[in-house]
Amino acid sequence: MNLFFTPFFYYYCTRLKSTSKFISWIIIYLAPLILSVFIFSSDLVKLQILLLTIVCSHNLYEIGYIQNDTETIKKEYNPTLRLTLAQLSFYEKNKSIVYIVRFLISIFLTVTIVFYYDSLYIYCVWLITPIFFIYNLIRSRLNLLLHFILVFCRYCLPVFISTGSYSLTLLMILCFPLPNLLERASEKRFGFFFYRSLLKDKISSFRVFYYLCMTAFCFVLYFRGSSKEELTIVVMLVFYTFYRSLILFKEKISRSV
Repeated sequence: MNLFFTPFFYYYCTRLKSTSKFISWIIIYLAPLILSVFIFSSDLVKLQILLLTIVCSHNLYEIGYIQNDTETIKKEYNPTLRLTLAQLSFYEKNKSIVYIVRFLISIFLTVTIVFYYDSLYIYCVWLITPIFFIYNLIRSRLNLLLHFILVFCRYCLPVFISTGSYSLTLLMILCFPLPNLLERASEKRFGFFFYRSLLKDKISSFRVFYYLCMTAFCFVLYFRGSSKEELTIVVMLVFYTFYRSLILFKEKISRSV
């Protein structure tokens, strides 16, 4: 079963499951990371490091997904089943091989980045594995913090590893990890009922409002400092504002028909 061994394939089969969601993932995740590094530095070497780091980090992230979908569900009363019985059976018979292959892929990519590109920051993405392991063990509001850190590792660390810019990496939090945290906090299981009532059925409107506010805020920062990091974030936020506005407009049109 290739989904257990091939980077990105497991994520596509168990989380995306459709071409439209795959395209959305490219727009929300892959394209912005490439765009940010290109704007900050059009160096092709940095883009190569970015792409290799994305594969490495996502491969480690999928190990956490696999563990959640196969091991964590054994401890849950009413688990979400994302795998078929045949896939679960294959996993149980080959779990050692699955994890060995996955870790070997990330080890190979790590060694390649360290020795070919001389980038030691790549070791940071290995934080994903222990954090995801802890995340799969607990079910409380602490999951919000852990998930935020995981999203930061997957979204911001590849930019840091390829550019080496601390300020750009921190500003990248505004583009996806922070709004993602706010949205997840509104989920019923976390018990923030007042906050949930504010965002219920208003996620698209919230996203547009959030990105408009952050774009205005970062515009002010850019005009005061005019750094490459601030310019990059302004372009990124404009990109997200435009995309989220299109989604909201499409939803309103659909409701009116």
